[in-house]
Amino acid sequence: MAELSISRNKKETPKVDLTAMVDLAFLLITFFMLTTSLAKPIAMNIVKPEESDELLDLAACKTMTIILGKHDRVA
Repeated sequence: MAELSISRNKKETPKVDLTAMVDLAFLLITFFMLTTSLAKPIAMNIVKPEESDELLDLAACKTMTIILGKHDRVA
C-alpha cells in the first residue's frame, strides 16, 4: 500500500492512503493511450534531376566537397 506520512508532532502522524490516486492515474494514462489517434505517415515527393549523359559545367564557387572523417565527422 502507498502511504504518505507527514510528521509535525511526534504524537500525531497522519497517514494518507494513495492507492486510489495511483490507480486513477494509471487508468487515465491507459484511457488516453488507447483513445488517441496517432499521426498518419505522409510520404514526401522527392525531386530528382532528369537523367542525361552530358556533363554540367559548373563554376567552382557553386560546388561543395564533403569528406567524411573518423567517427563520422565531416571535414
